[in-house]
Amino acid sequence: MKTVRKKLQLDCRPVFPKPYPLEQFLFFDIETTGFSPDVSSVYLIGCLSFDGKDWEFIQWFADDYRSEQELLKSFGEYMKQYACLVHYNGTGFDLPYIQKKWIKYKLAYTFDTIDSLDIYKRIYPYRKLLPLENLKLKTVETFLGIRRNDPFSGGDLIPLYGEYLKLKYSSRPEAEELFSPLSLHNEEDVTGMPAVCGLESYAGILEGAADPADAWKEQERFYIRLTCAAPFPVPLQIKSSHFQLAMAYREAVLTVPLVSDTLNFYFPNYKDYYYLPAEDTAIHKSVGEYVEKSHREQAKASNCYIKKAGLFLPQYGTFQTPELKRGRKDKLSYFPWEDSLLSDSSFLAGYARHLLEHIKE
Repeated sequence: MKTVRKKLQLDCRPVFPKPYPLEQFLFFDIETTGFSPDVSSVYLIGCLSFDGKDWEFIQWFADDYRSEQELLKSFGEYMKQYACLVHYNGTGFDLPYIQKKWIKYKLAYTFDTIDSLDIYKRIYPYRKLLPLENLKLKTVETFLGIRRNDPFSGGDLIPLYGEYLKLKYSSRPEAEELFSPLSLHNEEDVTGMPAVCGLESYAGILEGAADPADAWKEQERFYIRLTCAAPFPVPLQIKSSHFQLAMAYREAVLTVPLVSDTLNFYFPNYKDYYYLPAEDTAIHKSVGEYVEKSHREQAKASNCYIKKAGLFLPQYGTFQTPELKRGRKDKLSYFPWEDSLLSDSSFLAGYARHLLEHIKE
């Protein structure tokens, strides 16, 4: 087994939702000769960690057919120092692959003893909101401006590794020339992960992990500025049906158009109301008894309302009352605008979270 260890200077300090210091996170990725651990082997594991000053990168490489067990044991022991593993879609591949290999060799290691953070899983729910063709790691890196020197995919490296072993067993010096591209692909996958973790900033704010800094109204638009724990790696705008979110640096601004209209407030129990066609409004029967029968009729669910004109903000369901709609069955409703909302910190925080919960609608 060949072991490579080196210090790196990376200009990145990722922020995670997990409650650990950066020194307790271990970034890792594996390279295998196939998808099934039953009929293929893991030939390279790369890890990256931060010691408070520098980043340390380590690789274990199976440079012969007998090194797989030693490689797996080395990684298992090294992993014990850390509280959380960080990976990209490792939940779907890397972790179950390694776990099956540990079982095969009767090695007493398990991922049950360490926390896990899958960057792919964090951003997957928001894949339609991000300007990405797909969620492949290289696609994400391109979006984030991460440049790679490695031209290969993991699949490209499988025959290259086979050629390496053939040359190694033939004692050919060209074998070491092939180690470089094998190592580089894994190294760039792993050392790019702290920067890829910048996607957590987008996931975090979409899940309400930001505090309102201020709010203002301008030209029938309502704005809420949010401050974020970590900077956004790339400025990004997301447009929803009824508002938009602009993210840049450590700030995000929600822009919500105010609606100037006449809307309906629907009474819940229409059987207790009369509808007055001339006034296009409903009144309770206790009052409607004094209206001539020719000017009233039994209210129906569709016309049991009173009208209210003014400026309104959109809401999904009932965030604020009164809840007003254009049509009774509309999913979107509205509540009246009041200037006092601008200084209501509790409202601003709640309304921002409410909108972001529905940004995919």
